[in-house]
Amino acid sequence: MKIPDDSYIDVADADKFHDNRSNKVWFSAYKAQRQAALRLATEYIDDMFEFRGGLQSFDQRREWPRVNVFDNQGRQYVGIPDRLQEAVAMLALEAIEGEIFEEVSRNDVLDAVQIDTIRINFNDHAPRTRSFPYIRNRLKPITTSHNKLMRT
Repeated sequence: MKIPDDSYIDVADADKFHDNRSNKVWFSAYKAQRQAALRLATEYIDDMFEFRGGLQSFDQRREWPRVNVFDNQGRQYVGIPDRLQEAVAMLALEAIEGEIFEEVSRNDVLDAVQIDTIRINFNDHAPRTRSFPYIRNRLKPITTSHNKLMRT
């Protein structure tokens, strides 16, 4: 597996990450399954998030590495940020446990439901994919406010 072309984190580092958190499900998968999950998680993050800064090279395959990436406190991110690697490792665990690109079922027929004085309006613009709050929070300092999974 080639970093960052295939994944933002290699299996050995993802293994350390999950070992430190006693994530037994991660180690129940074969190494090839863990590699595939890391690739899928990297692809998901690249597809679902817009990152600050610009590509380091216009011919690179992935969204990282990037240049001119600063968080709201002015800290600069160089290379592949730890928080991005951690997000990929956690999302890869989700991929091992189930489908991360799965569409979320929404009731497209009803606009709203009202019971007595309580009314619930359905958001037509809500994402149809699963939301991963931990991933969103880990990536927040390096992403723009225009992400497909983030709302400002």
